[in-house]
Amino acid sequence: MGSVQYNASMSRLLYLLAAALLLGGCDGPESQDHAAVSFDPAVVQADVQRIHEAIYGDELDVETILNLTHPPIIEAMGGRDKARTALADSLSGIRDTGLGVESFEFSGDPVFASSQDLEFVVVPTKTVFRAGDRRAESGNFQFGVRQKGQSQWRYIEGSRVNSQTLAQVFPGIPPDLILPKTYRRPIEE
Repeated sequence: MGSVQYNASMSRLLYLLAAALLLGGCDGPESQDHAAVSFDPAVVQADVQRIHEAIYGDELDVETILNLTHPPIIEAMGGRDKARTALADSLSGIRDTGLGVESFEFSGDPVFASSQDLEFVVVPTKTVFRAGDRRAESGNFQFGVRQKGQSQWRYIEGSRVNSQTLAQVFPGIPPDLILPKTYRRPIEE
């Protein structure tokens, strides 16, 4: 395959990867005892692992993706029913291309921060994808948010945001919260 074709194919693969990693959050009872709520790396990493498994596991699990997604994202997609349909269609299409995960890992420790009313977490990840004989590495993160005093995090896929957009959506976010650089690059064999 020529280099131009390879690059166009890889660009499409990387675009599909970005689309597949659109979402993430967690449903469940909320704790009102803030003293009992902590910044636990194991909790947020388990959430992010659930998002990843819901997208790339043996069975597509759109409900888990929706339950782990920051609610305004679902609203922007036209509500839960429309979001469910859109995700099922797009992610099924991506899965049908033969895209698979070779490896998934946390590329750094979660970083926690808070504002007056909200708590935030950045969970960095690295995934190696395979499609046929092509491989690509994706460095990314999930951005989690929750109200102070609640135990459940909701997530936004990191390549969709930057410090400026987060500051617009969450005005009290600490300006010194550093977001990891996201990237998608082919792995040459």
